[in-house]
Amino acid sequence: MLKEGVLGELSELPNNCVYLKSVEGERIFNKSEIIYAESEGHRCTIHHNSGDYHIYVRLDDLDRTLGDTFLRVHQSFLVNMEYVNRISNYKLTLNSDIVLPVPKARFKQVLRTYEKYQWAKVIGNSNE
Repeated sequence: MLKEGVLGELSELPNNCVYLKSVEGERIFNKSEIIYAESEGHRCTIHHNSGDYHIYVRLDDLDRTLGDTFLRVHQSFLVNMEYVNRISNYKLTLNSDIVLPVPKARFKQVLRTYEKYQWAKVIGNSNE
């Protein structure tokens, strides 16, 4: 059964998936396939491997729903850290060569969070 609202879940939805009601229709997204989300007023655009989807939700709510692999790099951008190529000079470059701004006030925290994420991956992979 579907929950009411834009952000919903199915009763037995795996942890790596999220149910979203987009303008294009209801859809279950694998979180790892979401590249980044962009807020434009009251609407967010989900940039996904299969295309762009538009939902009416606050970026803060989407951030809480997507979890730890996503990083808020700007008031308007939420990025899947798996797709980050580099962070430098107050800019974040994705693997697809998309460049997003990182405000000076947020830059150190964004860099620290991304470095912790990368170290956790390295440590996790060495234990396998």
